[in-house]
Amino acid sequence: MKNVNKYAVVVGSMNCDTIYMQDRLPERGETFFAQSASVVPGGKGANQAVQISKLGLKTFMLAKIGKDDYGCFLKRELEGYGVDTTHVLTGEGTTGLAAVHTMPDGVYYSTVAPGTNYEVTLQEIEERKELLKNASVAVFQSEITHEATELAIKIAHENGTYVVLNAAPAREYSQECLSMVDCLIVNEKEAEYFLKKEVSSPESAMQYGEELRAMTGGTVIMTLGKNGSVLVTQNGIKHFKADQSIKPVETTGSGDSYVGAFAYMKANGATDEEACDFAGKCSQYTITKVGGQPSMPYMDELTAFCRTLR
Repeated sequence: MKNVNKYAVVVGSMNCDTIYMQDRLPERGETFFAQSASVVPGGKGANQAVQISKLGLKTFMLAKIGKDDYGCFLKRELEGYGVDTTHVLTGEGTTGLAAVHTMPDGVYYSTVAPGTNYEVTLQEIEERKELLKNASVAVFQSEITHEATELAIKIAHENGTYVVLNAAPAREYSQECLSMVDCLIVNEKEAEYFLKKEVSSPESAMQYGEELRAMTGGTVIMTLGKNGSVLVTQNGIKHFKADQSIKPVETTGSGDSYVGAFAYMKANGATDEEACDFAGKCSQYTITKVGGQPSMPYMDELTAFCRTLR
């Protein structure tokens, strides 16, 4: 891991989320009234950047927003959390938007209109080669174009930057690209996409873990919600349990909190085991509050929270 120019760069999406708290999803053709709604900054990339920054590591966001009020709102929120927005570009289309329907048990259903997230160009990635080259860790997801993501991963990898790919939402990646990923992070459904097998429990995640790791050759993490996470490395497989006493209020952003916390720890020289344990606690804090970015902990909040865990 690089020790000079210690910072993270997140290449990914920025969305404006409207979160609806409701008892159930509407039936076909039904107009259903939510109990409440809130507009919050989101996008997997932006969320992960915020979590890294909140924990105390200098973080750059590379993304694209529109010229609309949504874009101004998202950029302002990132800056409020200390994220460097020098490389948040402005496109011609509408800023990415998402509707998130959250059920009483914290489970959510999300619909995303990518907007300007899909306008990040290969030239714009190339022009930021030095940013990727000199980072301690670079974090990616699947919410900008496939071509831009793979090029940025290639640049980061070839220059020794630690690469974290949160393959969410799941989609095909070339074998060449996967081989350049130091850590692949997926949830159950995303793991199923790559494995073509059901991953419904820690036991099945551990059973198929090595098969998934063989696709990258690097570290693999499967996040399992209330069942914690499974870490797969060349040294073996380990299940990190979640504290069952923590009751979820709303789970939006919990996966992004995990990814951001893991990246933060790796940039600071942690082992995979240390990073997974820390990331799980960070994610559990996040589900105790509403909204993605606002609910993610600062380091002092996380420290206090960890004292309450079993």
